[in-house]
Amino acid sequence: MRRGLTRARTRQTGQRRVPPRGRRVEVATEPTAQPGTTPSAQHYIELVANIAGAATLFGALLYYFGWSRAAATYRYFGIEIGLLDLSFQDHLLRSVRSTYFPLLAAGVLGFGVILLHRRIVDSMHAKALGLGLVIFGLLGMLVGLAAIVRLVTFRTAWPVVPADLLGSTTMIAYGAVVLGQALSPAKRETYSIPRAAWFVLAGVLLLLTIWLVSSYASYRGLQSATAIERDLDARPGVVLLSEQELHLRGTGLTAQDVESEDSAYRHCYSGLRYLIRSGSRHFLLPEYWQRGRDPIIVVHESDSIRFEYLPSTSPTTCE
Repeated sequence: MRRGLTRARTRQTGQRRVPPRGRRVEVATEPTAQPGTTPSAQHYIELVANIAGAATLFGALLYYFGWSRAAATYRYFGIEIGLLDLSFQDHLLRSVRSTYFPLLAAGVLGFGVILLHRRIVDSMHAKALGLGLVIFGLLGMLVGLAAIVRLVTFRTAWPVVPADLLGSTTMIAYGAVVLGQALSPAKRETYSIPRAAWFVLAGVLLLLTIWLVSSYASYRGLQSATAIERDLDARPGVVLLSEQELHLRGTGLTAQDVESEDSAYRHCYSGLRYLIRSGSRHFLLPEYWQRGRDPIIVVHESDSIRFEYLPSTSPTTCE
């Protein structure tokens, strides 16, 4: 009776048993942190580094997009972007309008696909849908490639080719995923595209996205330039007073001699509209400027020249 009681107590107290000879014993140890940092601190450092890297890349892309928009705008007037001392903030502000719409559209579309993916895959038409996406994507890619080699021409300044290639690539990739999961229902949870293919696909999509948004920025810049030319009378008016004759010319520009003896300026130029100021240089347009006919007037600031800027509704006259 006592022997049975002793065995029962041994089992209840959880006495450690000696492992059989020849069996390896693994002892669990807690992960050690790197010297000088705790696991939580290291996690926050990596998080901050990732956010900083993403923000730097995003800022660089916005700068490039803003540069593309400004270059297209002023190239329309015959001004190369290198002649203008535009700051990082200038390019950043110009990029907001160019990138907002395409990025918003891509985000809404991607979010919708994520929400509907399970319903799409479980649908009885999943195979047909996946196959249709792949076929239409291939056809769209053929059209885009034909446009690159000039076999197909689109009569529009809108960036059709990069949009077509980006949409076609996305359709092929998503159609392949839907088709693969529909053909293998038993492995649906574990089905995935090989990692190497994902890296290649991500790189292609990134390049096509940059091409599309930069082309869209150039398109918006061209639209802005044509709007300036169309509504030139809405730009601020400029009157130049100079001690010496400047020999300016342009349609709508008027040159007059100042007859007042009390004035230090002897020549007055009116009929000018403001385009942009870069450093000490003022880029001006004649009142009735037309592309290919009239020049851009560039005047440097000096003590012998006075600039008078007027509201767009005020007449730009010397009187």
